[in-house]
Amino acid sequence: ALQAFLEARALAKAQDDREVEAAACANVSAIYLELGDGDAAAEVLEAAAALLPSGSTNRARVMAQRARVEMRFGGVEVAEVRIAEALEAAQSAGDRALEALIWDDLAVLRISTGDLDGADFALANEYRLWALFHTPNPEYLHWRLARLRLLQGRAEESLLWLKRAGVHAQRSPGSITPHEWEYDLALALEGAGRRAEALQAARRAWRWSAEWRKEVLATQSAQLAADVSQADVAALYVRLSAGTAEPPEAAFLAVEQSRAASLRYALMNRPVMRERLGPEYIRTLVEWRNGTARWLNSGGRGAEPKEIIRLRARLGEIEASFGLPLQTPEGQGPSAGRQLRSRVGSGTVLFSFQLAEPSSNAWLLTAEGVTRASLPGRAELTRQVERFRTALEANEPGVGVLGARLYTTLFGFAPAAATEAHCWYLSLDDALLSLPFAALRPGGAQTGPWLVERHRLTVVPSAFWLLRAASLPPSQGLLAVGDAVHNGADPRYRPAPAATAMAGPLSFWVWPRRTTGEPDAARLELPALAGSRREIERVSTIWQRAGLPVEALSGTNATEDALNRALSRKPGTLHFATHVIAVPARSSRFLVRASTKQGGAGSLQMAPRPDDAFLALSMQPDGTRDGINTASVPAFDVPGSLVVLNGCSSGLARMQPGAGLMGFARAWMSAGASTVVASLWPLADDTGALFEHFYEARLRGSSASQSLQAAQTAMIRGQGWRAEPRHWAGYISAGQE
Repeated sequence: ALQAFLEARALAKAQDDREVEAAACANVSAIYLELGDGDAAAEVLEAAAALLPSGSTNRARVMAQRARVEMRFGGVEVAEVRIAEALEAAQSAGDRALEALIWDDLAVLRISTGDLDGADFALANEYRLWALFHTPNPEYLHWRLARLRLLQGRAEESLLWLKRAGVHAQRSPGSITPHEWEYDLALALEGAGRRAEALQAARRAWRWSAEWRKEVLATQSAQLAADVSQADVAALYVRLSAGTAEPPEAAFLAVEQSRAASLRYALMNRPVMRERLGPEYIRTLVEWRNGTARWLNSGGRGAEPKEIIRLRARLGEIEASFGLPLQTPEGQGPSAGRQLRSRVGSGTVLFSFQLAEPSSNAWLLTAEGVTRASLPGRAELTRQVERFRTALEANEPGVGVLGARLYTTLFGFAPAAATEAHCWYLSLDDALLSLPFAALRPGGAQTGPWLVERHRLTVVPSAFWLLRAASLPPSQGLLAVGDAVHNGADPRYRPAPAATAMAGPLSFWVWPRRTTGEPDAARLELPALAGSRREIERVSTIWQRAGLPVEALSGTNATEDALNRALSRKPGTLHFATHVIAVPARSSRFLVRASTKQGGAGSLQMAPRPDDAFLALSMQPDGTRDGINTASVPAFDVPGSLVVLNGCSSGLARMQPGAGLMGFARAWMSAGASTVVASLWPLADDTGALFEHFYEARLRGSSASQSLQAAQTAMIRGQGWRAEPRHWAGYISAGQE
């Protein structure tokens, strides 16, 4: 649909038809809005408004779209005004279809504020227009009424309205997303006390959400919205399956496939990956999508056609040959379980966590099967994690007690045989992504060994990541980047003459400075990292002693151009010792979707926008600052490489349930890195003692997680200030070799 509207816009522009071009822009905006890319929706809509000629019949439609954008950004008061203006314009123009859509928008807005009577009034007006004038999309009207009745605690009536919505949807194939309809059906059945049927509906909702996920736009916002929406469906399935005969493995696999999809599609959408997959993959993908669409439009009931199964299997074969993690049709079933169990043999286990309210879930995967347990709710676990982190970073004397308590909370359900396994994989969610697991106290002991002394810890984006074919590093070469020029006081800095110095626009990679030699508040003056020179020297020396190639970028050579050239030579290990700066998202929250919850609560499900991050390189003579941000990293190609980020909070980003790893860890894995070693909080500038131990173990043949364990253990046993957990526990190893 997006492709068709973009073509229509281009044709209209070529013919100077501003009216049609504006209408096409409004439709493009609607697609971006539906898929969660609010920034793009707002930008395209502004273009539509600027194109509209005076007296245009589309002006009311653009006004209505503006109201939707405001509503989804959380601007309820502004949205109220916009809706009233659009409603008046639609009524004046006699556009009944548009008026019905605006009443529907008003109903959604009323539900979001808890005004169910106001929502009822809005939907009654929409129903009146449908009954009198046969306005389009009756399936949405009946679906909205079903949701409202569920919120009002009238589950049986909700089921009747859902049935009517389904009848209308069959006359207009593809109008209602199957997973959304099945999701609400599951909630209504649960509310009516028909739990077994609710579980079946939730299972179908999960199945359809996995199919829908493959069609989402490649933009970051749309992908994030899809992560959250699919995770929401998986969470419903998990909740309804609790206490039933449903095997715990099924719920576990649903959650893990939801997480795998996020990073998997980030890898798939890279141009270099599309090029590698080749024309056969594209042809097979088109055939599979067309076949799936035909089946869905015919109702999607019964067994999946064999031809669709065959095409998907072929896609999986091609993807697996390039190191992409395998996926099963439903993320469930005996074959997926067997494959995962085969990857956790003797001495290896995987713990998976899903945070929810009123209780969270934990799974333990061993070679024998899957065990499930209930944990405290999201709010309580978040509180415990934050309290432990605060105590750890402040080196409080009670940190051992807190670490022992948190260990018992998270792992107390696991049998001794599992907790004695040396290698632990951790599939994490939400606040647990910021937890320094290495500094927990195993067995509930307040003293004694730290968790990292007993177990090798590896964070994985999903259990399915264990099925990813291992990529050999492209070379044994090292690229070390550090000791950059970070401020004008650095004697290596040579400013350009005042006549040629220009002020750059504020952005992720270009920072403003005055054209005089004096710094001001607008200039990004970063403190020098005195230890980074010694750090890259130490690391480089270890490599050189082993007779391996080394390339170091430091001082005025630590530029973006030099980094691009060095990466083209395919180093097997990348080590960055520099500043990592958080860049807050332009807009903090955006609506993913309106939803109903257990117990009749309604909400506009808002998702935090992902913050970006900027990895600082050297200042240039004109005052601009070189560097890379998380959005630009996936354009690199580092298959099988190890990336080490020794910068402040390089492994941490804003957490979002269902989205999994974010920030630079995710970005480098999207570029093909096998493992990323990063930090969870700002660490003191040091001379790289920890990484000296890390690389010595690495060059002896240890994996990244084994090397990190060896380095952290060396810090603990070395005593002195480095033995304090705040200096070593913040490092994590994410990925798999």
